[in-house]
Amino acid sequence: MAKPRTTAEEQMAARHKKPQSIEDLAPSEEPTAEEIEALEEQERSDPRAKLQAAAARPRSAELAGDKLPDWVKMPDLTIPKGVEVAFMRFTDRFDNERQIIIWELSVRDERLARGRTMGDFDRLADESAKQMIRAIDGEKVDEGNPLILERFWDDLRAKDRAVVKAWFHKAHTLSDVERVDFFKNRVASRRAV
Repeated sequence: MAKPRTTAEEQMAARHKKPQSIEDLAPSEEPTAEEIEALEEQERSDPRAKLQAAAARPRSAELAGDKLPDWVKMPDLTIPKGVEVAFMRFTDRFDNERQIIIWELSVRDERLARGRTMGDFDRLADESAKQMIRAIDGEKVDEGNPLILERFWDDLRAKDRAVVKAWFHKAHTLSDVERVDFFKNRVASRRAV
């Protein structure tokens, strides 16, 4: 027997039905151990369930430590776990207060920066430092509109650009302690005879 069709008005009313109680918004009890086990089993066996579970997990890491400085304007950014996030503020050459949020480059970021050098590898340090900038003045950097980043970079004073480049080198170079540990404990070499 065919299910009776609903009218467009009934469908709209069902979509826009307002919750009458808290029970309409959330389940009244925590899932049981059996229900959790069943969900985990479904996730293991169904690739689509794995993707849905991954999409439901938070993508952005939380920032550890004290609260952010008062001057930081924090946009909605997806921050990878384990990266050190730096907040910098500058006075540009027009005496405007500017701020940026930066963190280290991923492999993809390195490729994008290298591509913007257009074969002129003298520009690699500048392009890599610019690629680290994730937000300018509280606005997320849009990869589709590189002119905003270029305009910001041009507005910075040379000594401020040098600070951003120095941070790039600091973030992508082993510290003295890490370097000693690496060559002392993590490298083995032998001479072939």
